[in-house]
Amino acid sequence: MRSLRSAEQINPFPTPGAPMHKKWLIILILLTISLTILLLLRSTPSPGTLTIQNQNRDTYEISLDFLSAMDNTNLENPIIANWYNKYKTEKGNNLLKIFSLQQIINITNFPKTDFTEIYFEAIDGARIIIQPTEEKDSIILLTLEKDNNNMYLRLILPEDNFSQRWLKNIVIIRI
Repeated sequence: MRSLRSAEQINPFPTPGAPMHKKWLIILILLTISLTILLLLRSTPSPGTLTIQNQNRDTYEISLDFLSAMDNTNLENPIIANWYNKYKTEKGNNLLKIFSLQQIINITNFPKTDFTEIYFEAIDGARIIIQPTEEKDSIILLTLEKDNNNMYLRLILPEDNFSQRWLKNIVIIRI
């Protein structure tokens, strides 16, 4: 029995219930939770805003209210006009505006560059990367729509085969 007590006395590993370990554990848990919250707040885009970022990491934020007030539904291009009329019939009053990607980029006054790829991200984290050098990606449309009094942007590629690529609730565009 004596050897067992001496083994307990020289045990270099304190028991998990020691008060000092509880304090450090609580501090580490609180620190981890705080950092996680800060990262989520920093990376979550604000609703009702479209953030456009260029290759130099310059950012420009556009309010969806600003886009809805713009009077520039461009129907001069016959492909855009045909698609707009078809989609307006399907969506009714939920379709507010239609923009080409170039119209949105022109708002930012970013220098004109040739885009090798364009990155779209939705509020739920879904992403699409488009390489506009492809002929089918020559027309990239963004529609401003509303659903239950919430406005959102939807990416539409009218020339895409089978209309497979689309994205709803776009919040970030990287060019």
